[in-house]
Amino acid sequence: MTAVTYISVGNIGLGIVKALLKAGTKVTVWNRREDRAPVKEAINAGAVLEKDVKRAVANSPIIIVCTLNYATLKEIFADLPDGGLNGKVVVNFTSGTPGQAVEMDGWTRGNGVAGYFDGAILVPPAFIGAQDTPNNIFLLSGETEDYYLSLSPVLASIGRGAYLGPDVSTASRLDLAGITAMYGMFSGGILGMSLLKKASDGKPIAPTVKAAVVPMVQSLATSLERMAELWDKGDFETNDGHSLGMQVTGLGTLRTAYEEAGIEFGLCAPWVQLMKEAAEKNGADAGTISTGPLLFK
Repeated sequence: MTAVTYISVGNIGLGIVKALLKAGTKVTVWNRREDRAPVKEAINAGAVLEKDVKRAVANSPIIIVCTLNYATLKEIFADLPDGGLNGKVVVNFTSGTPGQAVEMDGWTRGNGVAGYFDGAILVPPAFIGAQDTPNNIFLLSGETEDYYLSLSPVLASIGRGAYLGPDVSTASRLDLAGITAMYGMFSGGILGMSLLKKASDGKPIAPTVKAAVVPMVQSLATSLERMAELWDKGDFETNDGHSLGMQVTGLGTLRTAYEEAGIEFGLCAPWVQLMKEAAEKNGADAGTISTGPLLFK
């Protein structure tokens, strides 16, 4: 039976632990606060609680962690004795920056690990362990693909994953890019819903959002791939019928509509300014992706 130690059991951790247990993996768990609901639920599901982090790490060849941040992870690992990670494989799903991933990779190697993978969980806890989804549950980078595949018996229980290569910072970078796009969608979506809500006269807006707004966003999301291709080519002139000049004018109309409704338009103000700057630099007929290079400091 494969043995795994899971460090820091929150909601994400509980999902991973349950998926591992379901697959027949022996799971040891450690958490600073043993009275937390996810820890109790993990124990009830069959995980073994180890109160000492040193013994918890010693119990298994594979250590999976997902803490609040890298600072917390460093504090936990600082409690281990010299050689406490010798020969261990560390799979780190803690959200952080590419630089933090590289730093942790160096630190763990300096402390004797046999392998270090840095990654991200891409779904809410309820979807961890799903085996029928077409989308990735997690990302990992670091080491080699063969090394990653050797962990498949364990990682497959978490769900579909993607190995992104030996550069340990890749998974973090891709995760943050996706999260940035997600928050752009959320901020724009909530702003759009505010316009509907203001005129709803107390009626539900959810049916309208489902029928009209969501399909529009879904259809437009695919344009990101097209923009990425144009950026790769350095083609900032192709506008696919949506020139910057036209869009800047349209955004002015958008601003007026929100001002008329008495709704704060500030969320979009930086984007409007960026498009204006791109139009001034590249011309009014330039494409939307011409805004991208202006973000580089």
